[in-house]
Amino acid sequence: MGAKTIIIVLLSTLLLATNLFWVYIVLDQATAQKYRQQESREDKARIAVLEQSCR
Repeated sequence: MGAKTIIIVLLSTLLLATNLFWVYIVLDQATAQKYRQQESREDKARIAVLEQSCR
């Protein structure tokens, strides 16, 4: 293999790795957002129950 081929393979591998990392980050952020939304809904439900019990 020539030097150009090695460089092309290396750059292609790096591009693939960065794209996979980007996908991981996007999925991780989406999952974290879903957990935050669920926690917010649960907090609101707890607040509503506590408000009703204080009346």
